[in-house]
Amino acid sequence: MERYNSQKVDEEEYFIGAIVIYDDKYGFKGIVDGQQRLTTIIIMLCALREIFKNEGYDDLSLGIQNIIERANINNDKQFVISTETSFPFLQENILKFDKNNFTINPGPEENNIEYAYNYFLNNITQTIQSLKDNPSLSESNLSKKIENQLIYIRECILNLKLIFVELDNEDDAYLIFETLNTRGKDLKTNDLLRNFFTKNIHPTNRDSDLVKLKWNNILSNINDSSATLDLDKYIYNHWLSKYSYVSVKKLYKEIKSNIKGKSINEYLDELESNSKIYRSLNEVTSYKWDKSEIELKNSLIAFDIFNVKQHIPIILSAFRNYKDGKIKIKHLRNLMITIEDFHFIYTAITASRSTGGMAQMYSSYAIKIEKEKNAVKVVDIILEFIEKLKLKIPSIEEFKINFNELIYTDKFTKYKNLVKYILQKYDCYMRKGDIIDYSKMTIEHLIPQNSKSHKIEENILGSIGNLMLVDEDTNSNKLKNKVFSEKKKILKESNYPLDNILIKNDELSKDIIVQRTNHIAEVGYNKIWKI
Repeated sequence: MERYNSQKVDEEEYFIGAIVIYDDKYGFKGIVDGQQRLTTIIIMLCALREIFKNEGYDDLSLGIQNIIERANINNDKQFVISTETSFPFLQENILKFDKNNFTINPGPEENNIEYAYNYFLNNITQTIQSLKDNPSLSESNLSKKIENQLIYIRECILNLKLIFVELDNEDDAYLIFETLNTRGKDLKTNDLLRNFFTKNIHPTNRDSDLVKLKWNNILSNINDSSATLDLDKYIYNHWLSKYSYVSVKKLYKEIKSNIKGKSINEYLDELESNSKIYRSLNEVTSYKWDKSEIELKNSLIAFDIFNVKQHIPIILSAFRNYKDGKIKIKHLRNLMITIEDFHFIYTAITASRSTGGMAQMYSSYAIKIEKEKNAVKVVDIILEFIEKLKLKIPSIEEFKINFNELIYTDKFTKYKNLVKYILQKYDCYMRKGDIIDYSKMTIEHLIPQNSKSHKIEENILGSIGNLMLVDEDTNSNKLKNKVFSEKKKILKESNYPLDNILIKNDELSKDIIVQRTNHIAEVGYNKIWKI
């Protein structure tokens, strides 16, 4: 690595940690630890280069470019840093002196690179603009002041302090990397795991590195998702779904202890193939569901509404084995709907706290499903798991208390998605199987929220007992702010299913709304969401 004789900066030295590199067998330097820091520094220099260029300091701009890009022994220009996952965006749009504005569909990594570049560009520009706005500086003094300020920024960057560790081979580099990172701030599991794979699976050809290819596929499946997915959480849930229950902190140690020899390749393959399944479980639009799988899709949407995650190991295991043909669709549906019903009561309504015992149970049964080769016995495991869930269901009294606290109004929208889910399930139950497109349905307040004829508290007007689902046209053009007796007539003529409480009453009061809320809660607990 070349060392630049930059000017001494009169500031406290800034230490950026250790950077570990090694000599690869192709004549390049491989970076084990420090990729993000070096890339960020290069992006910062690129932004500074552009400011030099824009302000007319062409020599200084080219001087920085000579740090970013230089000629090799054949006099072919090369960038000093090479990345694969952001190619060619970084090279064409950031590193090049005369950029081509190369057009691609940027992913999260490209967006982050562009954000960083613009961040540095804007901040340096603002610094220079503050000098230009100073009326006390003459034109000649201003030019010199701008030049000195930009040179100062350059020297601050080039005077960053680090520990530079260079090893002769990759294995030693990864050993040093892990040793350095057993102290201080913990590395993420995915950083350690990527290094574990790279250390143990050696490429036979520089242009055919399967570890990098498969790892990049995993990154793409996780990072390109419209859902907010985390790579470490995926690795953790995958392990819980197949191998053993372990704490997050002990995960990497557990992987290193159990994944050895030929199984290292197999484990990487698993992570790659399962990342697609994991994405589809969290982002339902990433998978094409057939008609027999629609209920599975609906359960996944419900889990998202409930904001529940501890069930992931068992459904990841179940979906994996469903794809492999070991679990039939009817048994997977039974499992998914049961977990949905359980977490509606346990998590969404009663807000029961998940315990380590619950998480361990999910992992334990996920592993049982994975290890069992007999399809008939897998069904028995699923049924045994369902019985375990039944024992954890909160009482109907606790359920009703919390159910009554759910409200939705124009002012209070926190539970809107959950309320719509409940009304959809109740409407479906009342219709006895009629197929309805609920995406076109809206929430109707039977007593209008702005009604002046009823002095009813907002929490009652927004409760489930005063709500039902109707299509947008009926809601906006027919019901509007009519009194309930008129709404009831319109709803009956439009064949909307009305329960006995609505049928028997032509006027609604606070007591009737509370009565209907409790009725829906009882029907829900005993029939709709009964396991």
